Amino acid sequence: MANNNDFNRTERRYKALKSAFEKMEIPETNKGLAIEFIDSCMVGMYGAKIGKRRALKILECLKKLCVLLPAGKIWNDVTKAEIKSLLMQINEKPTWGEWDRYSTLSVLRKFMTWIRCEYGYPEGYQDREKLLNMLPLMKFAPECKYSIQSLTS
Repeated sequence: MANNNDFNRTERRYKALKSAFEKMEIPETNKGLAIEFIDSCMVGMYGAKIGKRRALKILECLKKLCVLLPAGKIWNDVTKAEIKSLLMQINEKPTWGEWDRYSTLSVLRKFMTWIRCEYGYPEGYQDREKLLNMLPLMKFAPECKYSIQSLTS
């Protein structure tokens, strides 16, 4: 069972990482989306409620993803081709272990699905209406239906 020191250490690490994340040179919209996603997960809006340790891991992954995203690109406007590019970049990281890749791919899939559920698809997105109609019927956004196991092996 976790003791109070573990909780305090996790809390400090989370606050420090959140502060560093907010200072990153990425669009403010992306910072807001990431924090809003984590807050939604922490209160259990779209599934099981998560704790600070899991929130810390998700924030670490989102920070990595924001660095990989092309400069100035807003998460709401990410296309299927850009997701594919992110997948390739993640798999080509020689310093990332298998679990780092697995966690980051998993967070990308959940984050993009959350964005599509919350904000939909931007105007002009290919097959926008069809995708909006399909979204409530699917576990993940259609552009995020990749197999994490096949990507990390």
